[in-house]
Amino acid sequence: MAIHPEKPSSPREVRRGLAYALGAYFLWGVLPVYWKALVDVPPMVILCHRIVWSSALLLPLVVLGRREPLLRALRSPKLLAVLSLTGAAVGCNWLIYIWSVNSGRILETSLGYFILPLLNVSVGLLFFKDRVSPLKGAALGLAALGVLFELVRYGSLPLAALGLAVSFTLYGLAKKLCPLDPLTGLFLETAILSFPALLYLSGIPNLGLRGGVGGVMLMVGSGLVTSLPLWLFAMGASRINLVTMGLVQYLSPSMSFLIGVLMYHEKVSFGRAVSFGAIVAAVALYTLDSLRSAWPYVPREEEVDA
Repeated sequence: MAIHPEKPSSPREVRRGLAYALGAYFLWGVLPVYWKALVDVPPMVILCHRIVWSSALLLPLVVLGRREPLLRALRSPKLLAVLSLTGAAVGCNWLIYIWSVNSGRILETSLGYFILPLLNVSVGLLFFKDRVSPLKGAALGLAALGVLFELVRYGSLPLAALGLAVSFTLYGLAKKLCPLDPLTGLFLETAILSFPALLYLSGIPNLGLRGGVGGVMLMVGSGLVTSLPLWLFAMGASRINLVTMGLVQYLSPSMSFLIGVLMYHEKVSFGRAVSFGAIVAAVALYTLDSLRSAWPYVPREEEVDA
């Protein structure tokens, strides 16, 4: 979902971009607290309200500010078909996330988003024949060992973490076929999903709303907590480079991890600690390699003289 600036940003714009990006990933990092406030509501009901209210909130923003790409997309059956696929992928991702948080698996959601960039590299290697440096190869190996350790120790995989990483990777792959800005894309995805979401809610008493005025406001607010960080992300990504954005992205799973442990007292077993350690080490190698690739090479004086 990255947006590439057309020309180098000024230092002031870079600072603004970094503030936008930090705001986006901060909000994504504290999102478990919001869903925990709706813990008594079935995840599917939360998902449907999130879809409907996101679409409703984005509608005026897109119609007023992005009318041309919106009309272009509406005239393209192929693009609408792609948006149906991306909508299904992001809907699955949201459902897994909400279910995981409200069933006491915040740490597993954190693990999933630490795995995500490494899974993207794996997809590039397998399907697009991307070249992988030795450091990135070592990072992939460490991440695989972390996941395999859980399988050997517990006899099961961290399915919620893998589900989040895989669904968002598929979303990113489908997005490559969708030349739309993030806000317009999300509006059309949620608009398409709103039809089955409203159909589902129509069969539930009171549209699934409960908890009085507070509960209703939380449901309506689900559209804001979905759209606001995405808008901040889009504003940040257009001003800072991909390496900086790649570093900032780890703020979100790091915060979720701390929230799971400190606020909701989820236990970090020995096996989970080993898995996290291996995957965080893999992320460190991946980040180091990205920094090395982006760092400009300046020849030494003796090399210039030669």
